[in-house]
Amino acid sequence: KQRSEELTNNKNSCKIELEKLHAEMKSLENAGENKQKLENEKEKASQCKDNLKDLLGKIKEYNYSQEHLTVLQNDYQKLSAESEKLRALYNTMNKAFLDEQAGIIAKTLEDGKPCPVCGSLSHPAGTACDAPSKDELEAADKKAQIAEKAATDKSKECSEEKSSCREKEKIIRRTVATLLNEAVSEEINVSDTESRINREYETNF
Repeated sequence: KQRSEELTNNKNSCKIELEKLHAEMKSLENAGENKQKLENEKEKASQCKDNLKDLLGKIKEYNYSQEHLTVLQNDYQKLSAESEKLRALYNTMNKAFLDEQAGIIAKTLEDGKPCPVCGSLSHPAGTACDAPSKDELEAADKKAQIAEKAATDKSKECSEEKSSCREKEKIIRRTVATLLNEAVSEEINVSDTESRINREYETNF
């Protein structure tokens, strides 16, 4: 009887050990799967981190382009004002030149009104200062043309930078939609988006 009990106990012990071995083997199998899963998640997180960094870089480029566009627009306004001023001066000089050629410049002078040539409010009766020469007129026209070209070139530069800003904004909008898996409105607030991406980056990485 004692022998039978010993055999039963040994059998139970073997059964327990066998179950332990099965559990360990199962655990080892799961360990391989879990390791692969963790590696996949790690790779995915790393890719997400890189994507967020890339997006932040794009936003910085967009902000720089916007600032550059503002500078260009201010430059254009100054050049445009100078161009208009020089063209108005040329027009005044040209009228005075033609009036003198026609012999009517002195007749157009009125008390209290500026001379069309020099701007003076008073001249001896029936006289006027000399109208510009042909060379002076041509020089004034050339200055006006140069100023107009500078304003035109700056306007084109503004247009190109504006188009660049719009393209950068589209790229940011598409990237945000992909990374955050959501639709982004047509008019994106880049500043708010940058803050949001920074929070996402700091929270997860």
